[in-house]
This record gives sequence, C-alpha cells and structure tokens, in this order.
Amino acid sequence: MRRRGTVLIVVLVLVALAGATLARLLEENALELTLAAREADRGRLRAEAWGELELAVAVLAEIRNVDRGRIHAAEQGWADPRAHLGKPPRDGLKVTYVWEVENGKLPLPDLAEADLALLFRALGRPAEEADALADALMGWTRPGHEPEDDRADDATYDQAVLPYRAPRRSLRSFEELRAVGVAREAFFDAEGRPTRLMEDFRRVVSLHRFPATCANYAEPEALQVLGFSAEGIAKARAYRADGAGRARDAAPYFRSREEALATLGGGNGQRLTSLVQLLRLTVVVQEGRSSCSASVLLALDPASRFPEAAADPTEEAQSAKPDTAAAKPGSTAKAVLNYPFPVLEWSETGTAQALSQGPSPRRIQVTSGDPLPPYPSLETPLAYLDDTTPKVGPR
Repeated sequence: MRRRGTVLIVVLVLVALAGATLARLLEENALELTLAAREADRGRLRAEAWGELELAVAVLAEIRNVDRGRIHAAEQGWADPRAHLGKPPRDGLKVTYVWEVENGKLPLPDLAEADLALLFRALGRPAEEADALADALMGWTRPGHEPEDDRADDATYDQAVLPYRAPRRSLRSFEELRAVGVAREAFFDAEGRPTRLMEDFRRVVSLHRFPATCANYAEPEALQVLGFSAEGIAKARAYRADGAGRARDAAPYFRSREEALATLGGGNGQRLTSLVQLLRLTVVVQEGRSSCSASVLLALDPASRFPEAAADPTEEAQSAKPDTAAAKPGSTAKAVLNYPFPVLEWSETGTAQALSQGPSPRRIQVTSGDPLPPYPSLETPLAYLDDTTPKVGPR
C-alpha cells in the first residue's frame, strides 16, 4: 500500500509539473497564436471580400443592361447586391457595401482659375484669399501660368532647401499640395496636419477627369461652382430626400439632365448629368472580430480617367528624346482592366477607414439586409455668394 501511495504521489507531481509547463508555454505563445489565427481569418475573409466585390460589380452591370445602359442612383437596386439577388450572406458573415460617386465632385484637372476661386469662396474663404489660392494652384498645374504671389513662383521653389520646380500638370495626389506655395499654408497647419479646408477640398474635387458632375449625388459646393443658386440646390436635395416638388409617380432621382435643371434652375447645364460616370466601391466583410475590405474605382463612362502623364518639362529631355512617349503629352501606355467596367484603381483598404467617414450626398453605405439609408440632409448652410461672383462659362 505504501508503494502504491508513493507512485500515486509521483504521478500527481508529474501531472502538476506538466500542467504548469503547458500553461507557461501557452502564456508565452498566446500572442503568436492569436496573430496566426487572425492572419488565417484575414486570408479567408480576403477571398470573401473580393468575391462580394465581384458580385456587386456583376449586379451593377446587370442593372445597367436592364436600364438601357444608364446608372442614375442607388434606388435602381444596386446598393445591396445580395438583396437584389435574394441571397443573404452566409451565417456569421456581415457584408457592408460602401459606394462613393466620384463624379458627384468637380474634376480638378478641368477647372479654370475662375472655377477654383469660386470654389474656395464656397468653402468659406474670403475673396482675396480665394483668388490667391486659385492663382497658386494654376501656377503649379498649368503650363505658361505665372503666379502673381512670389511664394508660388519658380524662383522661390528653386531656392528651397531641396530645390524643385512646378510640374505644370494636374495634381497626382492631394499630398502634393504640401509643395505648392501659398496653398501649403492654407491646406496644412504648423504641425503639417490637414486643415478643415483640405478636408472640404478633397470632399468636393476629384483628381480624375469625367464628362460631367452627377446631379443626383453632387456636393452642394460643386453645384455652386456650376452656377446654381442656394435655393435651387435646396430644392434638388429636397427632391431626392423627401419627394418635395416631385410628381407622385416620379422616380426618387433625376433620370435626365433636363429633370435636374427643371429643379435646380439656371446654371451651367452642360457640366451636369443625371448619370453616375465614376464610381468607387468598397466592400467590407466582418466575422466576429476579424474583418477585411477591398475597393475598386469603376469607370462607368469610358471618358472617365486619371489625368494623362505630362511630358518632361526640360528642354534637354525634349531634344534628347524626340520620339519617346515623354515628347507626347497625354500619351500613356498603362493597361486598363475591363471587368465588365474599366477598373482605374483597386486596393485593400482598412476597415475602419472605409466605415468611419461622415455622411455625404455622394456616399451610400449599406449593410446587406438593411434598408437603403435616407438621402443625407445639408448639415451646414452654404456660404453666401453675392452677385459679384465671376460667372463660370463652358469648359
């Protein structure tokens, strides 16, 4: 009996030591195990995200074909592709579609100096500062334009710690504004953080080219630049939001430029459309605490595109390479993916970044199975523009 008791004690001690060792190993490797599990979940959800994105693009293409090649608004049924198909996501998977109508903005590459000055005034800047900002941006982006402010001329850029020159072509990114004289002080604070003007500027203008601004999803300041009054803009938003001024059997969106102009009133109708021409789609999939997102920029109108590359501005490069693509401004050899729309950009964005943006008339965010969100109201009143505002002519 004594021998049996001794063996039992030895076994219990060994079990206790093994348990303590195992617990120590688990504690030391908990982080590695968690990271490995999350990486496995992310890899699986990545495939889910791209699959849901392809599904959404297919539904958009189907609706466009049914509606005679026209995409006007989310009320046509493409906001929630799963609901359109009648097939909810699998159990445990939450799918959110974020649609951003890029041509609800103004195409920055095609804006004239008067447009830019009017835009900065619409964003709350005094007329003198608005003119100076517009002049500096034109000096940076337009060949042959000499800025009036010395801070934005080539001589000042050449005297910088790291000398550089104005590229004389359209902006390739908003971060480029850090190098533009006059503009850098307005768009960034002393610590280099974007100011409210920068946020509003990015909200209202696009770096891409497209034929016209979409009346169904236009930013109000964009409509102001196109010459429409605050009263007309308010009527158009009411038409979309609650049906005010809309016939009983009318669609809850503008189906033609003429319908939009009938509500908006006088303005530059040639730069307005009822069609979605450039559309960014982000799909966010979530399961438990894991998530993944994928995004594409779709050119629903083939004329929508990123600005062409500019030629090398130096005379030496022009003379040394007379037959190269650099000597042909506007020529690019970049291939475009057509599936079934031309895809101008694709990326895997952060989930928090995709879901944390504020309300905008250009943005539709729908979680599969939920109803279409209401058209957002105008949170801040439009800046008052008096009769001395320069008129905007056709492009």
